[in-house]
Amino acid sequence: MQKLTKTEDLSNLLISGFTEWKQLGEVNVRLNEDGNLALFNYSDLCTFQRRWNWFERVSRGLILHTRTGEVVARPFDKFFNWGELEEKPRGLPTEVAEKCDGSLGILYRHDPHGYGGDCTKVATRGSFNSEQALWATEYLKKYDLEDLPNEFTLLFEIIYPTNRIIVDYGLRQDLVLIGVRDRFTGYDYCFSEVREIARTFGFSVPEIMFEVPMEDLLLRAECLPVNQEGWVCRFSDGSRAKVKGKEYMEMARTIRKMTDRFIFKSLSEKGYEETMMNSPEEFHPRVVECWEIFHKVEKRLYDQVMEALGQISGLQTRKEMAFYLKAQCPNLLSWVMSEYDGRSCLPQIKYHIMKEYRRYLAGE
Repeated sequence: MQKLTKTEDLSNLLISGFTEWKQLGEVNVRLNEDGNLALFNYSDLCTFQRRWNWFERVSRGLILHTRTGEVVARPFDKFFNWGELEEKPRGLPTEVAEKCDGSLGILYRHDPHGYGGDCTKVATRGSFNSEQALWATEYLKKYDLEDLPNEFTLLFEIIYPTNRIIVDYGLRQDLVLIGVRDRFTGYDYCFSEVREIARTFGFSVPEIMFEVPMEDLLLRAECLPVNQEGWVCRFSDGSRAKVKGKEYMEMARTIRKMTDRFIFKSLSEKGYEETMMNSPEEFHPRVVECWEIFHKVEKRLYDQVMEALGQISGLQTRKEMAFYLKAQCPNLLSWVMSEYDGRSCLPQIKYHIMKEYRRYLAGE
């Protein structure tokens, strides 16, 4: 299999009908409703294995047209917390922008009917139709984007009350323009250019500082209040790094411990992928831990149900079946009978695991 090094390689594979993306990296690919657009998003395994290749780094919400291979939206490549990787940019950050605490929104254009009329929408890093993407697409209607250059991919921080992560923005509803990228050339506009684009179309922007020594930023991060996440630094080579406040990170860890019930509830109702997609990146390790427990328990209980179902297969009446199950495995009775009646017992098992999550987290 060829090694991908540029978007043209990826486009050529896509239009050839290639679908085995896991051969090239830990990347999930989602199609939009009509199948004309493909959204590439790195999986959580990249975060934990820390072995990023080119394909995984560019798959941070990259959108390509499935028939033509055209780059429809080109967001930032993956960048990391300061010190997360051994490789570090050198020199002063040329730009230091406030890190807004929301969800990444990626503007893209789509002609759903093939009539030549673009429809402007917002996707998030892993979905065309997440709650945040739908909210942002609706909120985008406030702005007149008729003269927006065709090559621009606008990148936003999506902020609204029910999308709160940690920072409390009150009743604020906003699409904060945090970056602009040329979807064809990959050119990443500097912040002075982004600020002019924001002024033209009426978007707000994060606060910005210039040429701040990293040592100063790291010291400031130690005493940054919890209601400020930190900063995104951009260096002269175009690379970026995040610096997050100590109190913010401590709060993130605390919230993670408090949200085990939420994670189990989401796993029960929405499954693993959607739970990961709707969780802040800082919480991904805990989601994985909870999912491993959830999945292991689910499989064990379902296997027990199938075994019990086989044991009652020779019985003649439901009364005999119920009597046997009450005697041998009373906790499985309703689940086994659901399977016997042709109804999957998995929803009942998932609900049970969610209700008993503390017991299973404790290893019982």
